[in-house]
Amino acid sequence: MLRQVLIELSLFLTPFVVWAAYAKARGQVGENGLLAAAPVAWLVLSGLVLVAIGLAGLALLDDSGHAGLDGRYIPTHMENGELVPGRFDTK
Repeated sequence: MLRQVLIELSLFLTPFVVWAAYAKARGQVGENGLLAAAPVAWLVLSGLVLVAIGLAGLALLDDSGHAGLDGRYIPTHMENGELVPGRFDTK
């Protein structure tokens, strides 16, 4: 879970880092610092778009714990006096 949060956070911060590097390379660092002239709304919007793409990619490509459309769900049940967690069983 922490890995996913860090990935999404890094995706959100990527436009800010790229813009800061670009502004520093062009010598646009003013007396108020880098973010004084930054297009903050565009940076936030592009960061949110990257996060949405990352979440969609994670949802589409993550293959943990399910068997896709071919699997059969076996719910949680008692077996020999022990609780067996639910799972997907492939055909």
